[in-house]
Amino acid sequence: MPSINRNPEKPDEYYRGLNRKLLQAIPDSAMRILDVGCSTGRLGAAMKELVPGRQVYGLEREAAEAAQASQVLDAVFNADITVDPIPVPPESLDCVTCGDVLEHLYDPLPVLKSLRQLLRPDGQILVSLPNAQHHSVVDMLLRGEFQYVDMGLMDWTHVRFYTYAAFVKLMLDAGFVPRVIDVNVQPAPSQWHNSLQAWARLSGIPMPRLTFQTDVVQYMFSGSLMSPLTAPAGVDLEAPITFVVCVNDDRVLQENLLASACLRSGTRHQVILQRGFSSFGEALNAARPDCRHDWIVCVHQDVYLPENWDRRFLAQVAIAQQQFGPLGVAGVYGCDLQAEDSTGQGHLVDRLKVLRRGGPLPARVLCLDEVLLAIPRSLAVQGDPALGYHQYGADLCLQAKQLGLPSVALEAPLFHNSQLAEVPQSFHESSHVLAMKWQSELPIPTACGMIGPEHLNPHQVPRFRLKRWFKDAKHFTSQLFRFGRKRRARQESLWK
Repeated sequence: MPSINRNPEKPDEYYRGLNRKLLQAIPDSAMRILDVGCSTGRLGAAMKELVPGRQVYGLEREAAEAAQASQVLDAVFNADITVDPIPVPPESLDCVTCGDVLEHLYDPLPVLKSLRQLLRPDGQILVSLPNAQHHSVVDMLLRGEFQYVDMGLMDWTHVRFYTYAAFVKLMLDAGFVPRVIDVNVQPAPSQWHNSLQAWARLSGIPMPRLTFQTDVVQYMFSGSLMSPLTAPAGVDLEAPITFVVCVNDDRVLQENLLASACLRSGTRHQVILQRGFSSFGEALNAARPDCRHDWIVCVHQDVYLPENWDRRFLAQVAIAQQQFGPLGVAGVYGCDLQAEDSTGQGHLVDRLKVLRRGGPLPARVLCLDEVLLAIPRSLAVQGDPALGYHQYGADLCLQAKQLGLPSVALEAPLFHNSQLAEVPQSFHESSHVLAMKWQSELPIPTACGMIGPEHLNPHQVPRFRLKRWFKDAKHFTSQLFRFGRKRRARQESLWK
């Protein structure tokens, strides 16, 4: 469906703005750029001024603005991106910018997929868009309003609304790995946030994160390309998979895992939902007799699997089997002992950050994180109920190691939309159980820290935070605001 028409009553400035943060995010190495929704070409002209010799093309639906932009850009295409082909060769661009464009499109997914085809393998897309979780929108909804206005978050031409999580899912479905690179913030009054504390406790959402996400009025994302989906000849990428999921919150399950494209209504895969179990081991062991397919994927309820994730998983398994032989356990993020403090291996979007560590994937690891684990149905391992709901990934990997089978981290990115901020007491107890069970294997690297001899004493178990898997909002935003500080100074003359 085409995008809606421009509002003739809008001031000219609406179409002529320069997004400074989007400009500063463009790498100096990007020499061929497409600016989608280029308006009169002000942003594209600034791109060219920053880097001599840079070629900038524009795409603009409005004929008058396209004509003006053509005077300052290398080429301008007067077209509707939702229906017209883009006359740019495939894999010819270093960067695509979409400054406050996607919220105006009824169906942005095919648009993002078409833009992906234009980028070189190391290219990236840069996107800015409004945050529908901003406190002004939440406050309006709580007062029973949903009023459109001429400009801003509730612009009448906005037909799609995104929170951070919603946009991450969209980008992953389009074949991009998204990363927040900057934000614009309009903070709420402190009393407004104070009023949310009871709800945050009820929902289990950390207040620092809720404060951050309701203060952000606009996100800036970069998106790198996922690796191509390739598989050895003869591999059946349509083979069904069994998914085993421990469930304690059906809202989280419906909003994340069961919203994944490969698990929606009519899926060819088997989904076993385990409720009321006191441990993962108990839940897995109870599900094993009912598993029908060759691979059993144990996954958290708060995980979102991108479009074609199932096919990518099967392709990666086949590649790993070619490299390492029969597999024990497969996952998306693991650790080994090849460097100090353990080396992470894997690729996923976890909460507010992207984890991409280690070398090429698939890769052998000693232990895998529990966010997603896959085992062959024929594998002679058992879940250990004594571990509760923690450290069972390491346990399964060590059982496979005893059988002479490797554990591997696959190139199969996903979104872990967890709200967890601190490790609970039960995590430390599980770490003690794991250390006692596998004393001969100590130290054992995990994504949350090293399990060592000190964990053998249940009264002196080290207390450690989720050092790799969560950064609180204060640290996260400080990193964002430091982004491009030197480049801001260099560009200041363009903004005066």
